[in-house]
Amino acid sequence: VLFRSTEEAKRAEYLSTLNTESDRLHRLIDNVLDYARLENRPLKADRQAVIVTDLLRQLQDTWQDRCAADGRELVVMSTLPPEKTILTDPQLLQQIVGNLIDNSRKYARDAADRRIWLWAKPEGESRVVFEVEDRGPGIAPRERKSVFRPFRRGETADTTAGGAGLGLALARQWAAALGGRLGYRPADGGV
Repeated sequence: VLFRSTEEAKRAEYLSTLNTESDRLHRLIDNVLDYARLENRPLKADRQAVIVTDLLRQLQDTWQDRCAADGRELVVMSTLPPEKTILTDPQLLQQIVGNLIDNSRKYARDAADRRIWLWAKPEGESRVVFEVEDRGPGIAPRERKSVFRPFRRGETADTTAGGAGLGLALARQWAAALGGRLGYRPADGGV
């Protein structure tokens, strides 16, 4: 009986690893296909009125378990009124924020602080800023522009994290299609 429970534990561990890696491969393939589509034709966003709290809840539902599987905690914070709506393409915005959360999971893997924050903050009267923050090593100043180019990763990036260097390039193009911008800044009080 002891042998069987050890075997079942190994099987569960293998299935968990297989699930994690197939999820990573799926996102990689999607990014490559999305990039190829953007090269061939401009993106048309399907804008609609979205309540920001609903969008944050969907993002949390999608990413909380994935973060927990990596030993991370996804903390979702908003300084917006609960009824705040924005005109955006919700699926595209989820892809942008998802790519940023995924980067935090991969590249802040060894951070002592295991939290990843997703912030929604007002900017002026009509704009909303979404920020993904972690306590990873950050991006070297000389690489802060190049990491947004296709097939580029920071020179000091953990090569075991995987990816093709398309996530930030896609996210930046998607943000532009929504009338927004995507950038990098060191976190307040840390890297």
